[in-house]
Amino acid sequence: ENEILSGIVSVQGTAEDNYAVRRVEVRIAPAEWETASGTTDWSWEWNTTGDLNGRYRIEARAWDGFNYSSSAIVEVEITNDDANRRPTARLSAEPLELEFGEPVVFSGNGSSDDSQVAGYAFDFGDGDASGWASQSWARHTYLSPGSYTATLEVQDDEGAHSSAPASVTITVLDVQPNRPPLALIALPQPGSQLAAGTVTLSAAGSSDPDGDPLLFVWSSDRDGHLMTTTSFEATVTLSAGAHLLTLEVRDGEGGEASATVQVEVRAIEREDSSFLPGPGAWVTAVALANVSLLLAARRDRSRRD
Repeated sequence: ENEILSGIVSVQGTAEDNYAVRRVEVRIAPAEWETASGTTDWSWEWNTTGDLNGRYRIEARAWDGFNYSSSAIVEVEITNDDANRRPTARLSAEPLELEFGEPVVFSGNGSSDDSQVAGYAFDFGDGDASGWASQSWARHTYLSPGSYTATLEVQDDEGAHSSAPASVTITVLDVQPNRPPLALIALPQPGSQLAAGTVTLSAAGSSDPDGDPLLFVWSSDRDGHLMTTTSFEATVTLSAGAHLLTLEVRDGEGGEASATVQVEVRAIEREDSSFLPGPGAWVTAVALANVSLLLAARRDRSRRD
């Protein structure tokens, strides 16, 4: 495993079966299978001088006349003097996890070669691919939520392709767009004649389809901003006169809705004091009473005399 090889390489191994081993096959993936020499003890020669330098995967499997065994796999590095080396693909992506509709930027800048990387081919794993291009990066937007394996192959300036593609896994989350809340004024009722003093405002019935917490903002065209609260009910004082009350409902995710209601607030009624005499009248009455008493006293003296 991971040996560095060159020239003619002898690949050897053993195979066993509870019935019989009929044949052993070997290949340099993804090439065609070839038959090895021998069965339970087998060997196969590989002339690496015709191949590019780089990493290769050797696979072997046995046949018992009915079924194939699973493949045994060994990865090796081929290095022959004066031979072109296969480029190595390196792939990165940002972000690896994202919400539906957001783009992903893929980069093959980490790829390398003994000369230079001349071409990049991105496969985004959703049936879409970039094709070969000299640009080392690509931008892609997935049209459906899910998990995708994106791959990158590269080629060098002599036309040699990377021995294996690089890959990354992209997770696209199934996040629904924010839906606006519903604004409803339960109190006061439209056209209400409200007594002067404090007034109860109610947003009962307001809701959010996404279940987001709500903020309630009450205002009046006559008195301006009245209250901002997270409670469905609020108590405020309104001036006398006609009011167009507005309720704004905000969900904290950029969604908002509003509702209005027209009401009338009666002025505070004062007691009618027109029948009471003013301060001057009381003085006049007292003065007249004093004069009457004085005249009565003089008449009494005259009778005695």
